[in-house]
Amino acid sequence: MKKIIALLLSLMMAASLCVFAEGETPATAQPAEITLRVEGVAANVYYGSVALQEGDSILTVLCRALDEKKITYEVQDGDYGKYLAAVGEDAAAKFGGWDGWVYYVNGVEGAVGIDACKPEAGDSILVCYTDAYGNPPTLMPALTAARAKTGIVTLTAAAQVAVYAEDWSVSYVTTPAADAKLIVDGTEYVTDAQGRAVLSAEDSAKEQIAVQIEHFAENGKPLVIRFAPDYTLKLDVKAEPFTDVDENLWYAPFVEKMAVAGLVNGYEDNSFKPQNTITRGEVAMILYRMAGAPEIEAKETFADVPATLWCAKAVTWCADNGIVLGADGKFMPSANVTRQDLAVMIGRMNEKVLKLELPADGEAPAFADNDEIAAYAAEAIYTLQKAGIVNGADGKFNPLGTATRAEACKMLSGLMAA
Repeated sequence: MKKIIALLLSLMMAASLCVFAEGETPATAQPAEITLRVEGVAANVYYGSVALQEGDSILTVLCRALDEKKITYEVQDGDYGKYLAAVGEDAAAKFGGWDGWVYYVNGVEGAVGIDACKPEAGDSILVCYTDAYGNPPTLMPALTAARAKTGIVTLTAAAQVAVYAEDWSVSYVTTPAADAKLIVDGTEYVTDAQGRAVLSAEDSAKEQIAVQIEHFAENGKPLVIRFAPDYTLKLDVKAEPFTDVDENLWYAPFVEKMAVAGLVNGYEDNSFKPQNTITRGEVAMILYRMAGAPEIEAKETFADVPATLWCAKAVTWCADNGIVLGADGKFMPSANVTRQDLAVMIGRMNEKVLKLELPADGEAPAFADNDEIAAYAAEAIYTLQKAGIVNGADGKFNPLGTATRAEACKMLSGLMAA
């Protein structure tokens, strides 16, 4: 029996030695690692993987990493254990308050001293200089992306801020990272009061963007914690439909077509307000975009259109190309455009710029209110009517009625399809 047992043991040992094919060596266990990032006041100090050693705390890992890079630091004893007092020239209370160094483990702020927290393999450790209790506090921002019907992407930077009651109970509120600088693939944007920044068409068309965030108080205090140096954001967000454009309504396809082409925009709440009237300045902007928004210097062509006005370039371009003439030296950019003036502007856009061969075989019955159409608008309305671009309602054209945003989309998209 002893011989049989000895034989079996020898066979088992032989089998274990034959697990690896000829030339192969047994795989060695990879050392356990964590990712460590150190964000100073004005710049990233350290970012990389650090091997864990037995008995390591976050403090010992941090010190080893900083020593390797020959980065100076200071550790002091406090009431609750050791704490990081300085890294380089960034010392605690640099800005005279409760600002200083804190740490996060996998996005959660540490609840014990930095020398008492034991990291585990795979942890992501962030050590950063903040003013968590300041006014305003330093924010740990999160970035989201939303795509409009035009294809343009809006980034929103916001954060959860801890609010402490008198009994030190804590609640959290979401606050925007307002007036922060976003660097997107080298291009700078500044967030508005809601933490939003609208990307250019070029950046919006990308599948992924590299993003960094910066924001400082006048005295240099950091108001946001930067993203990791290799932080990227995928722009795989689909456009949300306008909240007030029912796809079953007559104007829906025209609004969709104009929005996707980047010729019209919605509002901040993702509504389009199709029944709102459209202004002369807005129509000039749409026509300018239809021409590809050529580079042009805004001029004070009209007394009521200063070069700094939002639509000044568009109005200048339209005037230079004979699309708008104005009256008494004024353009009235904020005035609602009448249906007959909209037809005239569309007609001139085609005649002087697009020069499309419009269909002329459509029916053009006389409108019951033909006598109300101004002489200067009659030819344009007749031409666009025959091309199927304009029509009336109940046998009338209503030339002096103000055009709605939906009606403008219908007429202008008709020109695009010609």
